[in-house]
Amino acid sequence: MTENDVYGAAADAHEEHIMVLDRVSHQFSYQQVIFDNDLIDVLFCVLPGDGGWRVNAIPLESGSIRHRAQLPAAWGGLEGAELVIASGVPDAVFVDKSLLIGGAKSKEGALKMAEIALSEFLSDKWKTQY
Repeated sequence: MTENDVYGAAADAHEEHIMVLDRVSHQFSYQQVIFDNDLIDVLFCVLPGDGGWRVNAIPLESGSIRHRAQLPAAWGGLEGAELVIASGVPDAVFVDKSLLIGGAKSKEGALKMAEIALSEFLSDKWKTQY
């Protein structure tokens, strides 16, 4: 995978705010490509990892502890069956307590988690603006 692959994935971002990478590179950071190219619309990245698929929230900027969006608060710290029930995603595996990383057994499951998180984020953002 090259930096151009990451840039292309961002340009084709699912629902405009979800970038999907089919493979990862240990030679560079996909997040750094996002920051270096001012891809401010990318809120989540779905990518393979740890024998399944992950959904990662994107930081506001390089090195920031604040993120552009997060996974739903109701999912925080849940695993297995509890997360499946809370999220409605049949193969959801975990969401960390920080709400920044989640996992599913399949690409489709991780993408569904990102879609739900995006929908909730946009709904909350809309509510705060009006």
